[in-house]
Amino acid sequence: MTEDEMRSMAWNNALHCHGTYTVFSRRLKRLRFLTKLRDFWGFAIPIILGAIAGSNTLSLPENYVHLLKIALAAAALVQILIALWAVFSRWDDGLAYSARAVRDAYEMQRAWEVIGRGQVADIGAEFATRAKQQDVIDSHDIGQEISSKEKNLGMRSGLIEYQRQCTGCKTSPNSRGLPLFPKTKCPVCGGN
Repeated sequence: MTEDEMRSMAWNNALHCHGTYTVFSRRLKRLRFLTKLRDFWGFAIPIILGAIAGSNTLSLPENYVHLLKIALAAAALVQILIALWAVFSRWDDGLAYSARAVRDAYEMQRAWEVIGRGQVADIGAEFATRAKQQDVIDSHDIGQEISSKEKNLGMRSGLIEYQRQCTGCKTSPNSRGLPLFPKTKCPVCGGN
């Protein structure tokens, strides 16, 4: 492989790394919100129990105590549902993986850009090292069930970041978000 081919491939890899960064940063943001919701909701039950326990001291009317008991039952049901959802969807594992994937994608994107600009002493050795590292990262990402919508979103983000045209529809995306009703559908970037 010639130096120009390696540099060209490095820029393509940087584009894909930016797409991966976009996909996992969106997942990370969503999972952080959900885990905070789960964690903060855990305070609802002790607060309501404290209000029920202190109802005699506070001289609350019986109908307020009855409402607090209904609120306690509802809060407990919601907490159970959120906890089950978190366990079965493995939010904590997804959160940890997404954080690592965002970091790895960012680091690899910058490394590929350096190779693409030719700012390395031995481009062949650096390219080979980064290609092996990218293969390992990609093999882990495969197990994360990235949807076709997420792939389209990542590709759009990468195409916009590096000002390139899509290889599928031969146009440049005009927004980072996927259009709800694209005029032209594209399996690569989602269309415009």
